[in-house]
Order: sequence, then structure tokens, then C-alpha cells
Amino acid sequence: MASQQFPTVGSRVLVSGGKKVGTVKALVAGSDGQQVVAFTVEHGLIHRRVIQVPMSAVKWVNPGNVVLAISATQFDSSPDATVAAEMADESLKHPATQS
Repeated sequence: MASQQFPTVGSRVLVSGGKKVGTVKALVAGSDGQQVVAFTVEHGLIHRRVIQVPMSAVKWVNPGNVVLAISATQFDSSPDATVAAEMADESLKHPATQS
């Protein structure tokens, strides 16, 4: 990422071709709680998805906009962050048993 700025909730998210793909929904802090390591993007009009984007995928940030260094195709094929979170929650409910 060329800039040290971070996205803000509500910012427009665009892919490398300039197409708007969503809006920043939340920031994700690292394990130390001090550094933003990713953010979630709300994407889609009818079938809403939430996709987690690592800061390493950010090309630049300016007030109100985040431009990603990936294509629309790459963005659209990203896994749904909500599904990943639900899978993690499920594994906490059913921890592996030790032999």
C-alpha cells in the first residue's frame, strides 16, 4: 500500500479498473489491537455479501475512497467473510477432542 492512510467505515471500495464493488463496513484489528490488518466490504444489492480484504490488497486510500490492487473478477471470487466467521464460531462450539 502506497499510503499510510486507512479506510474509514462508509468509504466506497473500487477495484483496479475503477468499478465500485461495495462499501467499507468495518475495520479488522490485528492480534495486538493496535494495527488495522484488514477491513470488511459489504457487496451486492440483492444477495448481500461481506468480504474481508487484507490491507495488502489496497493500492491507495483517499477520503471516501479505497482502491484495491485487484480486479473485479478477483474480488468477486473472494470468500464470504460471514461464512468464514460462522465456521470459526462453529469450531469453538465443537472443539476437537484430545485422545
